[in-house]
Amino acid sequence: MNMICPKCQRIMSYDPYFKANVCRQCGTTERVPTVEVTTKRIIEVRTNKIQERKMARAM
Repeated sequence: MNMICPKCQRIMSYDPYFKANVCRQCGTTERVPTVEVTTKRIIEVRTNKIQERKMARAM
């Protein structure tokens, strides 16, 4: 999906190498949130909750 560059008001295109929208005119980049990062955070939160439950039961 193309966006408008906040710096120069030109069209920004998605660059899969950087996983970001890049303005070809001025070089401004805006990272696009990925599914991998979101999934990793969810797994970390769930793992922490499970560990907390196990510790509470052990006491």
